[in-house]
Amino acid sequence: MPWTRGAGAAPSRRRVLVRRLVALLVLVAIGASVGLAVSGGEDDAPTRTAAVDATITPATDQTQANRAADREARTLLRGAISAVETCFGATGTYARCRTREELTPFASEAQFGPFLERVVAGSPEATEIAVTAGDRRNVRIVGVSRTRNRFAYVRRLPGTAVQSCRASAFPNPEACSGGRWG
Repeated sequence: MPWTRGAGAAPSRRRVLVRRLVALLVLVAIGASVGLAVSGGEDDAPTRTAAVDATITPATDQTQANRAADREARTLLRGAISAVETCFGATGTYARCRTREELTPFASEAQFGPFLERVVAGSPEATEIAVTAGDRRNVRIVGVSRTRNRFAYVRRLPGTAVQSCRASAFPNPEACSGGRWG
């Protein structure tokens, strides 16, 4: 009688694992049979799945696309920040680091990414970056995502830089948490 034990003896570790495995297999079998009953059998399962996918997938795909757009905006903004800071290091002022033409000598696509074609004067629209303020010791760079979320970099020397964001169009805690991005 291998499965019997004396009074008060604790089951062995092996017995406990075997019992748990059997219980798990029973639950899986019950779940599979319930799933077939709900879907109407194997023939209806693909149709049911396609209907569910059709309602869930577009939202998931759109969410992923929005997150990708916000990641792209932050990446391009980082490239612009690097070029502006490099320009400042060379010129000693942010005032000469505001336009695409002024940043071109300090920006290579290999080094900072393809942000340069997105730099505009004035207020940026979706997928654009603008150095909206720049004087001798202060700079503000703003990038706008396809989702219309705004990411900003502000530096006032001799202080530290602040990276702020406003995710009003598409709330994305991955991109903008507590008004900050990183």
